[in-house]
Amino acid sequence: MRRRGIGVTLVATFAVVAGPALATAAAAPDPARHVDSATIQLPAAPAVGQTARLAVMVDSEIVGSTTAGPLSVDLGVSREVTGVDANTGAYSTRSVMEDIAVGQAPPGFDVSVLESVRSMSVLQQFDATGAPLGPGVAENAVSDEQSDGGRRLMRLMAVTTVGYPSEPVAVGASWSSSGTASDTSGISVDVVYQCRLVAVEGRTFTIEVSFAQDFSIADPLHGQIDATISGQGTLQGSLDNVLLVSGAITQTVDGVTTSNGVTTPLSADSSIQIAPA
Repeated sequence: MRRRGIGVTLVATFAVVAGPALATAAAAPDPARHVDSATIQLPAAPAVGQTARLAVMVDSEIVGSTTAGPLSVDLGVSREVTGVDANTGAYSTRSVMEDIAVGQAPPGFDVSVLESVRSMSVLQQFDATGAPLGPGVAENAVSDEQSDGGRRLMRLMAVTTVGYPSEPVAVGASWSSSGTASDTSGISVDVVYQCRLVAVEGRTFTIEVSFAQDFSIADPLHGQIDATISGQGTLQGSLDNVLLVSGAITQTVDGVTTSNGVTTPLSADSSIQIAPA
């Protein structure tokens, strides 16, 4: 029998990464990123000054946890490309957490951890394929609580950040990309995304994404967790602005937790969405 799961809905996802500062010179001109009529280079060419405002909406129902219950969060994020390395194509961004509102929260959930990220800015760095180069860093965190809240939100949003092939691809092409999947409790698991380019319409491209990964971790909140995290969905990107992303991914965590010799079922059904504000 299928257990009742945890529902999670997110909008806008990125991975935060720290690294050496990149030069703020504009990227070399790149005419439309088209190689020929059948293939295209992804993602869009980054350029200093590109901006996007994204809405992040989180709705979850936590089950099989010490903080069981509903959680809803609305977050507005403004992003800007701050540097591009003309030699490697790597680029850096700054993301500012502008608006955040926590609606419902389960008993025992520390709402202040998330609310504390308001006005915090996060520095990020990506390689030329759009893949994050490492964990993120808060530029202006004023407390450990704020840093923790920022990390939680960035991990949640990271599920919609995928890397692309280094060579041009045509519609129907498939590839894999390393990434991270998380849930609202703070569990974070390294996964491999299986991606496929399914459409290019005008200046917008669409990819299908799926992943599945068994994991076993010791978590301070839940104890020992043995489970599988899996997901699938569709994302859209812009051929003109590397920061513009939209789409939705459903995600499931299914397994057990063991604490003080007691084993408890744990499951989470999530819908992660991302869109320009």
